[in-house]
Amino acid sequence: MLLEQLKELMDFQLVNKEEYLSTYPLRVEYSLSTKGKEVLKSLEIMQRLGIQYIEEKQIIGSR
Repeated sequence: MLLEQLKELMDFQLVNKEEYLSTYPLRVEYSLSTKGKEVLKSLEIMQRLGIQYIEEKQIIGSR
C-alpha cells in the first residue's frame, strides 16, 4: 500500500526516490521534489483556511 502511494507520487513528480545500491541492506530515501514543495505550500494554505472556517463556525454556533 505505501509503496503504491509513493509510486503514484513519483509518477506525479511530487516525490524523488534515491537508492543507495552500495549499502547492505539496500537503502532507499524519498524526498519532496520542487513541485512537491510547491503543492505542500498550497495544502498548508488550504489547511489554514479550513481551520479558520471551523473556528468561525464554532464561534457563530455557540451564540
